[in-house]
Amino acid sequence: MKSNKPQIYHEKQSKYNCAIHALNNIFQRKEFDMEEIEKLADILKREHNIISKIPMVGYYDINLIEYALKTRGCETKWLRNTEYLVLMFREYMLCVPFARCKGLIVNSIVNSWYSSLSKLVGWIPRHWLAIANVDGEFYDLDSNYNCPVHVGNRDKLVSYLMGIMEEPDNRVIVVYEEENKQLFEI
Repeated sequence: MKSNKPQIYHEKQSKYNCAIHALNNIFQRKEFDMEEIEKLADILKREHNIISKIPMVGYYDINLIEYALKTRGCETKWLRNTEYLVLMFREYMLCVPFARCKGLIVNSIVNSWYSSLSKLVGWIPRHWLAIANVDGEFYDLDSNYNCPVHVGNRDKLVSYLMGIMEEPDNRVIVVYEEENKQLFEI
């Protein structure tokens, strides 16, 4: 008997390549590899004087993620939580046409023993993860997880994001195809 559950592509964490994993998890396939990402980082450095990685380590930043997405016809919209007011933010979230997005990329601070040491030298380690839209259902595809976490439909996604956005240092970026740009200008 066949299952109606969709096959979910989920890359697991390798080195400091969570940005690559988040990109591939959004596209639900191996869309980018290390070689292409390194080439894109070199272009950003050469043409825009943007250093978007730590040499020989990875640890890519938002400039590279947004640039990589643009090479595939995608745009991004940041969901701001700087003046976090729960009711206003929830109403704003309900206006975002999540059904038309590819997914979301979340950037959060890493809480581990080495992050405490890193903070002493002024470096705050961060982690990228993807929440992918698969046939109208959303899945948290954090590369540190053993398997995908089913979030649910748009309403459940909004509640899930409310929890993420309670942490003021977390960042959430909506990823959508360029053709849907006017829908995300809210």
